[in-house]
Amino acid sequence: MNKNTLFLIIGLLAILFVAGCDQAQQPTEEELKEGFEGTEPSTVELSMCTTDSDCIVVDTSCCNCNYGGTKTAINQNFETYWDDFLANCGDVMCTAVISNDPSCSGIPKCISNS
Repeated sequence: MNKNTLFLIIGLLAILFVAGCDQAQQPTEEELKEGFEGTEPSTVELSMCTTDSDCIVVDTSCCNCNYGGTKTAINQNFETYWDDFLANCGDVMCTAVISNDPSCSGIPKCISNS
């Protein structure tokens, strides 16, 4: 196999990979909520705190920071809700890129009860 053939094969594989990633879509918020039983907390309730220790860092989507995602802080009392919120991620294809978003290395801080 010569060098040009190898580059052609690698190029075609790259195009197929990108095309496959292009087809994968993140589930909508409604799809993520499917199957969640219980009262949905408001955005204010999710972020409410009185001390830094009230909050935990969670992935904002099906893809974590090692796959191009970001993180956010929520009230630790809603961890189970958040896990259920992201439970329908089985068919999601994430990008193979590590995110450099500041949220990926952030520490939760409670400022003005939020």
